[in-house]
Amino acid sequence: DIVITVEVGPGAYQTLSNLASVTSTATDPDTGNNQATETTTVLNPTVDVSITKSDGPDPVVAGARLTYTLTIYNNSTTAYAHDLVVVDTLPEEVTFVSSNPVRNSGPNPLTWNLGVVEIGTPQVIIVVVDVKSWVTETFTNTASVSSATIDPEPANDVIEETTDVTTEADMSIAKSDNPT
Repeated sequence: DIVITVEVGPGAYQTLSNLASVTSTATDPDTGNNQATETTTVLNPTVDVSITKSDGPDPVVAGARLTYTLTIYNNSTTAYAHDLVVVDTLPEEVTFVSSNPVRNSGPNPLTWNLGVVEIGTPQVIIVVVDVKSWVTETFTNTASVSSATIDPEPANDVIEETTDVTTEADMSIAKSDNPT
């Protein structure tokens, strides 16, 4: 017997077929048994995708610019995350300015279709917003990640980031005197 061991790479969930054949320089009276095919079904993998979010500056001054950084991870050691989608629902206290990469839809909610995310290759999304000038209290932004690949740990697929707000006033006074 000859035994050959192969490793199925990440992202190869499907039916795989392997054909083996033999030949000889000698005459073979039965060539009907000189090849064989073995079919193997690779089951859908599971992938733990997760999302983290940070903001800055925090606290932010009402009326100022704020930047969110979303980082998306494929925590699997064996499979790619397929059809990855990130959704960021902006709070009413902010106005969308820009994102990198460019969003697929939005401005609220913002959506990115990231496609396939490989093992150990985090994806980063930067979202820039302006905080509305009337905001005086803390607000929260929520983002989520999902994948067509089964995720056994959905608890880390949603993240909330709380931002504290301060207010500033640029006041001045001028006084003049007329001696007459």
